Amino acid sequence: MERVVNILREGLRADDLLVKGRELKGRFAEERVVQVFNLSGGREKHLLNLILFPGRGYYRSWVEVYSVSPEFFRTKLEGALLDLLSEVTDRIFIEYVEDKETVRDLSAGVPPQLSRIGFELAKRGFSWQRDWYYPEGLREGNPKIQAERPLDPSKRLRHLENLRVDLEDFLRRSGEEDLRERVKERFKILQELWKGA
Repeated sequence: MERVVNILREGLRADDLLVKGRELKGRFAEERVVQVFNLSGGREKHLLNLILFPGRGYYRSWVEVYSVSPEFFRTKLEGALLDLLSEVTDRIFIEYVEDKETVRDLSAGVPPQLSRIGFELAKRGFSWQRDWYYPEGLREGNPKIQAERPLDPSKRLRHLENLRVDLEDFLRRSGEEDLRERVKERFKILQELWKGA
């Protein structure tokens, strides 16, 4: 987690975007909170917030990405940050309400792993996913996808079979041909990535 904080403090560049992070005090000693700002264009503009928890005892590590600006999604920076976060945790929560394609996908009944942002996480090995909203006493924020990478990689095959069932159910219910084809293509890619697990 320290590596992520340091990289963001120094600055992360992807294409023409440069972002830097500013650390804030967390709710407890291990929690790291980082506000990430886009510095491109000569002025500081809020991009997203991160909560990083390295784990403690039997509590596994996790990262939460929230208060995300729409300009983050579908950029090379999105990929670079997801790659970086994937190196430090097996559990990510990502708020998606400003990613219109993910909202449309999930609203249409697409399984989370085959939604746009879910697919980006699934390609990085986060094979178990859930779309939900946490009621946390005024700290819940917006709906998020929870994505987890199994500790035992062979479980990805079970996740793949469960995803196949969810995909077949979606295909039976959906009449939108373009969406159906996009989702089937994403499944084929995941099937290829996960089959060696």
